[in-house]
Amino acid sequence: VYDMALIRLATRRNIPMFGICRGEQLINVAFGGTLYQDIPTQHPDTTVCHQQQEPSSIPTHTVHLTPGSAMASITGQTQLFTNTHHHQAVKQVAPGFSVTGWSSDSIPEAIESSHEYPIWGVQFHPEALATAGDSISARFFYFLVQKAATYRHAKEIHRRILSLDTHTDTPLD
Repeated sequence: VYDMALIRLATRRNIPMFGICRGEQLINVAFGGTLYQDIPTQHPDTTVCHQQQEPSSIPTHTVHLTPGSAMASITGQTQLFTNTHHHQAVKQVAPGFSVTGWSSDSIPEAIESSHEYPIWGVQFHPEALATAGDSISARFFYFLVQKAATYRHAKEIHRRILSLDTHTDTPLD
């Protein structure tokens, strides 16, 4: 419940969001999308093991990224070798969002807002890969920090400089 409230609050304030694993799933549901509740039973023809036995720092499967998407721009790649630890995943992407990354069995692995909202999500764990030294996964966090700094700067400008007079009857002498 609190997670959904935070997503709505961040959206109203246009705060950049990057959802990882369940975070991506929550973003999708908060905006009206649906989930596979259990990939093995709801997508039995899957050819990818989405619950790897190896540690999170070891990539085990490929995610294909849409060329020109924010995800491809962030990483500079159209394919990522990632980790995977989930049995749930985006099924119907939420209105206003696009699937911009998927595994070879067509399970969505990355989504991003199609609107002006600064919202992205991935099903895998780039934090584990970045901590293990993967510079491509680290780019997600550099990007998020850059977006957060831009947000903070814009908020500061509005706080210090911008003021609006909404009184249309105020004389302009």
